[in-house]
Amino acid sequence: MEKKDLEKIKTLINKAKEGDSQAFGKLYDLFVDQIYRFCLIKTGDTDVAQDITSETFLRVKRYLDRYKHKNFRAYLYTIARNLIVDYYKRQAKTTRLLEVSLIVDEKEDVEAKMIKKQEAKQLYKAMSKLNRNYLDVITLRFIEGLSVKETAQILGRTGVSVRVIQHRALKKLEILLNHEN
Repeated sequence: MEKKDLEKIKTLINKAKEGDSQAFGKLYDLFVDQIYRFCLIKTGDTDVAQDITSETFLRVKRYLDRYKHKNFRAYLYTIARNLIVDYYKRQAKTTRLLEVSLIVDEKEDVEAKMIKKQEAKQLYKAMSKLNRNYLDVITLRFIEGLSVKETAQILGRTGVSVRVIQHRALKKLEILLNHEN
């Protein structure tokens, strides 16, 4: 994020702490889609993802006066991730990976769309075979587009650890993809 964006977020947080519901609404609008997508990928269930996204923002609002972190986005992802872990503990289910449909350019022909869809299925099938640590890092880094530093904050790891896991996860993913072809 750019410095001006970070300053805007910081200003909105301070206003929200003072009880400005419009400021909190703007924070919500800035991050809700990212948090929802993360929850959807991690749970594979739209209803559960919506519930966890809502609970994430409810908790942020409830405890905003205690917020002292430097990175609000990482703070949101951490809360969402913890709620997802709690969800799976309660449900005693194994993690399912959502079959994500590709965002395809409308001008592409049907054959190109089918090829992309098939590639996406292969990728997500291979990703579903990754262990939780690998999947977390791949999801946060490449699907959510977070930095190594943000990913490390969310996962409670060091940047070096995240880079090592990312490297190993990509190697494993490459092996899985090559094995399927």
